Amino acid sequence: MRQRVDSAVGVVRRVNRAAHHIAGAALIAMLALTVVDILGRWLFNSPVAGTVETIPLLLVIVVFFGFAHAQHMGDHIAVDLLFSRLGARSQHVLNIFSHLFSLVVLALVTWQLWKYAGVQDRGGYATAVIEWPVHWFVRIATLGSALLWVATLAETVAELCGSGAQDVEREAAAVSGAGGETESERDR
Repeated sequence: MRQRVDSAVGVVRRVNRAAHHIAGAALIAMLALTVVDILGRWLFNSPVAGTVETIPLLLVIVVFFGFAHAQHMGDHIAVDLLFSRLGARSQHVLNIFSHLFSLVVLALVTWQLWKYAGVQDRGGYATAVIEWPVHWFVRIATLGSALLWVATLAETVAELCGSGAQDVEREAAAVSGAGGETESERDR
């Protein structure tokens, strides 16, 4: 059972890593578009049409496609005033509770984004200058939210099977080149 869970979590992490790379490409596109727009405006008095509306649309990709990978890496903001003082069992229970609560909230967010994309589609809403349909970017946000839900589900199942924050920390350390040590292991 544990091997199947680890395998499934690995697949989810690979998919979310790919989404993270797409988010990075969107961020580079935002940078390039901004530079070209500024240079065009400054050198030729001719800015790139649609830059002002394209940048926020690309930001949707950056943010929503980056969430799930951040979940796997443990990079979301957390306030650790009380948690670190709890025992291992209490931390485990609190992790499971927070994951389950997050799953409910993320399911609601994903559902509402999907409904909102339908409203945008039926209304025919598009950007003003380049006339891109807005509903596609809301659907991208929906996909990113769904990926975060799946990532949270994978982390919940891993936590229930005895894997958890230490494994996430260890993977993050391995990716960052810290030799596979967790933050708590380095602090000793």
